[in-house]
Amino acid sequence: MLLLLARTGVGLRNIRSRLGHLYGDAGALELNPVEGGGLEAAVTMPLVMG
Repeated sequence: MLLLLARTGVGLRNIRSRLGHLYGDAGALELNPVEGGGLEAAVTMPLVMG
């Protein structure tokens, strides 16, 4: 249940929405359980040089 809430909470939904708005399909937030406990968060966004 806790993992489900961690994946669908309001704050995380807002982050995913903002990443999508700013970067389209190139932006993402992924959450994965870590063996032994805990959670790993990976944020993906394009690198813009300039």
